[in-house]
Amino acid sequence: MKNFSSKGIRFSGDSIKSCVGFIDLVDSTKNTIIMEGLDYIRRYYSTFINSVSEIVKKM
Repeated sequence: MKNFSSKGIRFSGDSIKSCVGFIDLVDSTKNTIIMEGLDYIRRYYSTFINSVSEIVKKM
């Protein structure tokens, strides 16, 4: 992995090296608009977030 900068991001005085990524859930608005009830929408996004987090942890 290429290091683009030697500077880290500071939070509360702590410096960490970080990487920002963007992941799009294609057609999420179209898919959730037809769902009845917030529980289905919560599960839909929860499944996505949990799946992606497992993949990111392995990187």
